[in-house]
Formats: sequence, structure tokens, C-alpha cells
Amino acid sequence: MICNNCGSNNRDGAKFCKKCGTSLVIYDNRSFNKSSQVKKNESSNKVIIISISIILITLIIAGTVYFTMNNDGNINSNDNQNNQSVDTVKKVQVNTATFYLDGNPNTGITATINVGKEYTGENIEILTTYSRDGYNLNNPSTYENHKVDDEGNIVITVYDPIPKYPDYCNIKIKYNNQIYQFGCDMGKYKGSQTVVPKMIE
Repeated sequence: MICNNCGSNNRDGAKFCKKCGTSLVIYDNRSFNKSSQVKKNESSNKVIIISISIILITLIIAGTVYFTMNNDGNINSNDNQNNQSVDTVKKVQVNTATFYLDGNPNTGITATINVGKEYTGENIEILTTYSRDGYNLNNPSTYENHKVDDEGNIVITVYDPIPKYPDYCNIKIKYNNQIYQFGCDMGKYKGSQTVVPKMIE
């Protein structure tokens, strides 16, 4: 092995020159550079892995938050729709009922039932049963279909002979597949009388 400093010839494997003492160890720059490059690559890989992990975690959190908010929104939206559908179903209310009896037991009774102008033009099925002292004076079996007039009234006449003046009228209304029932206390006399019906639950 030749010393690069003094040119002396040394034995193979010698670490130092026997003449000038210069180190004879030869460094392989390629190995050194390769080792450094490997370390740099490992560092870069770690940075990339950490960055990808952070991005994935962020996406998962964002997705979870979005899904949760969207799901809650759908639930609230459904609840609102259900509430609106319940609210939009109109419940029939009888405001007043005016009865007319002419005193002739064979001509029946005419009732003018006010359900409100919001029902003008709509068809409503109705049935009226009159009684006195707890006994029915007529026995209707089917609903009559009537159109609500511009004043919100339904006019229905019972042509069955009524031998006595009734003291009570039961009004049944079928609307939107629902049945509503109202009770009216009546005076036992002929002529016209107006009462405010009470809803029967």
C-alpha cells in the first residue's frame, strides 16, 4: 500500500505509514454518500407518512362532523315535516247551529250548521240525530254529503216526522276520514233557536 503523503511502500492492511505516520485508511465516498442518502430518504418518508396521517385524521373528523350535522338536519327536517303535516290537517269545528221548527211534526227540522268560511266550497258529510229525554226522535243511518256555502254554513233538513220538540241534537261530521261529534242542548219550542255546540271527545 503506497502512502499518499510520502510515497513509501507499506504492507497491505496497514493503517498508518511506517515512514511519515499518515493514515492509510481509504474512505469510500460512494458508501458514505449512499448512507447519507438512505438517511435522508428515511427522514423524507417519515415526514410524508406523518403528513398523510394528519390529512387522513382531518378528513375522518370532518366527515364525521358533516355526517352528524346532516343527519341531525334530516331528523329535524323530518320532525318539522311531520309537525307541519299534523298542523295542516284541518279539524272541523262547529261554531254555531241554528235550528228551525215550524211546529208541524210532519215537516221535520232544518239545521243551519256553521263550520267557518275557510270550508267554503268543500263537501262535508254530516248526520244529525234529534232526541228528547234521552230517546231518539229520528234514526239516520247514512251521512249526507253537503257543500259548504259562502258563509261557511251547511244546511241540512231532517224530513222524518218529529212528534215532539227535541231537547238535544247530536251532530256527526265526517271530514278527511275523521269523524267529529258535537252536542247541542235545545229548547223544547217551535221557531228558530241558535246554540253553540260542544265537541264530544
